[in-house]
Amino acid sequence: MGKRQPNVFFAEALYDKAWEKLSRTTTDAAGVDGVRIHDVSSPQEFIAEIQTKILANTYEPSPIKKIEIKKNGKTRTIGILTLEDRFVHMLVKCWLEPICLPRFHKRSFAYQPGKSANQAIEQLESWLNEGYEWIGETDIRNFFDEIDHQILEQQLRYFVKDQEKIDFILYLYHQQERGIVQGSPLSPLLANIYLHLFDEYMAANEQPYLRFSDDLVILDRTKEAVERRIESMKQFLSMLKLSAHPEKTAVKHISETFEFLGFHFDEEGRKIATKGIESLQEKLKQVDSFPKEERGTKYEQILRGWYQYYETIPWETFENPEWLLFVTDFETDRDTIHQIYTKTIHSLSSETLATWHIHRLYRMASILELPKDQLYWLAYLDMLGEPLSVEYQQQIYALFQITKQNWDELCEYLKKCILSPSDEMYDEFIQWLLEKKWFALAKLFHDPTPPLINNQQSKPASSINDEDIFWKFLNIFSGKKDIFLLEQQEQEKRVFVEIYRPLTVEDVKKHYCGEITIAQYIIEL
Repeated sequence: MGKRQPNVFFAEALYDKAWEKLSRTTTDAAGVDGVRIHDVSSPQEFIAEIQTKILANTYEPSPIKKIEIKKNGKTRTIGILTLEDRFVHMLVKCWLEPICLPRFHKRSFAYQPGKSANQAIEQLESWLNEGYEWIGETDIRNFFDEIDHQILEQQLRYFVKDQEKIDFILYLYHQQERGIVQGSPLSPLLANIYLHLFDEYMAANEQPYLRFSDDLVILDRTKEAVERRIESMKQFLSMLKLSAHPEKTAVKHISETFEFLGFHFDEEGRKIATKGIESLQEKLKQVDSFPKEERGTKYEQILRGWYQYYETIPWETFENPEWLLFVTDFETDRDTIHQIYTKTIHSLSSETLATWHIHRLYRMASILELPKDQLYWLAYLDMLGEPLSVEYQQQIYALFQITKQNWDELCEYLKKCILSPSDEMYDEFIQWLLEKKWFALAKLFHDPTPPLINNQQSKPASSINDEDIFWKFLNIFSGKKDIFLLEQQEQEKRVFVEIYRPLTVEDVKKHYCGEITIAQYIIEL
């Protein structure tokens, strides 16, 4: 017979809060029972069943599912809890976290709302700038796996006076002789509790010290001072039945360079460590083999997670154009977006386009104010069977002063240019625009070559240039011969005066470039 659940009570509201957090943050991995979060059809019934078990002291943790993960050539084992156990761990976290967070040391940065690795990095840089040039770095060997349950109980008493709650927390891990499973929502909080007194000791008297989970950094002005503090650190860790990893413990001068939390530091400052960029690229490459329509969502998740940590994306290292399509999610600099847009459209092929590609290309073209490209991307969407959204309709109709019927006609010609790119097709398109008297669009499409077409080695239009277009505009004008009207200002009023000579191509060009305003009599005499 297993160990009996200790008596414990949690407020009703905590159960709902735990489910809300779990459904937002949990992975969809299944424990030994095979149940995933999307299998829960009625969350209230799921919650009520667990609440009944806890109140009746009949809740019992399930065995932990062990899986091996390979990373950087090494294999480590992680545990996956059942959905029920993850919920109970989250329930305890929702109760315990508000008690602990205000008391955690300010130099502990991991697993706490409002704190981040970037804050730790900024503090480290601040100390380096103050002249703390000697660095001691290490990490705790097998930290989560080596946590001693008796010592954990002692550390919990610094925060919790309710022994029943402490007993229940230890009960959650009673199947393990030592250690706390890393796949639990509660374990990171317990890890910070376990090292709380250690943090206070290491940072006593405002000595420069940082901890992010099991990664530690000590700074001082001399090598000897750092070495003394490293030895003191080892002694305190031994009292917690922990140890520093010997291969990852070193004392360095800033001139020797070192790495911390994925950043490379030297005398010139910091940059993202090479192995971090390689790790990002490896994750993205794993998605490359996914079905085309599914890749976008996964790429975005990976890049967003990376950005939340590093606050930048190494675009210059990306070769896959699909990865570059997410630039507008993270960048506002137009030059950066323009460079990436140009690189992307020279790398993609129209035969392999998915709708998510086109939406992102359209967004880039909109930001860069490339209206011709915007129209072509919408035509590409139409070719893939996606109707024009209300948002796109509003943008295009307002930008080009056209109606839905106008767009439908225009779209058909744009698709012809995409499917049959040739000088003849482009000439036909321009002539059609002129016949419709859509002069602004004709000017816009003076080079009608669609994006991506040059990638298919099609010959771009060579016979269409500005002078051809303005000559055609000139031939469309009708009115009195050898006379036209030019807008001028007389006595603070705008008036048209007669100019007694024929219109020229240069006149028409200046008119459409906004330099002058010309008009003609409607009836030719």
